[in-house]
Amino acid sequence: MENQDAEVSSPADDLGAAAAETEAPAAAASSLPREKQAPEPAEAHEQLHGLPLEVGEIGVRLCFYPLARFSHPAWMPTGEEIEPIAPKMVVLVEAVLDRALPQVLTRFLNKYPEAAPVVLGMASLAYVRFKAVRAVMLEEAKDRIETIQREAAAGVQAIHPGGTVQPQPERRENPPVPPVPVA
Repeated sequence: MENQDAEVSSPADDLGAAAAETEAPAAAASSLPREKQAPEPAEAHEQLHGLPLEVGEIGVRLCFYPLARFSHPAWMPTGEEIEPIAPKMVVLVEAVLDRALPQVLTRFLNKYPEAAPVVLGMASLAYVRFKAVRAVMLEEAKDRIETIQREAAAGVQAIHPGGTVQPQPERRENPPVPPVPVA
């Protein structure tokens, strides 16, 4: 019965109806089951390559980690800088895991057969330790966040060794990098 009221329209309503018709396919797609909808870009990438896009982001960050750690923190790329490189890094990581790593391990284990139990033991120990350390680090991070939030709510300021009270300095994740002069 509500559709009978919608049948009477003015020219301005016709323009709105035309706009609604262009939006109708998007609305129809959202009503489809999840399997029928087009996957998100990250999901499509994972279906294509088998590895999540985060693996590529971590790979890019790992490449710059030594420079950021030992030279200057400004070496660490930002999220916007990583986005275009991450899909290419996933392809590289997948190629290394699928082709190069098995060949290297096969040659090494054929030459040194006594190393097989050691390699397997180290791999399983590294995995177990990774999970344990990650759990501890996540718990510590939650505790730090709660402490910071409590101190911020209470208005606590940093007390310096000289006994003076000064406000907390602002922290920047990556300081600006000056342009490199071309010689």
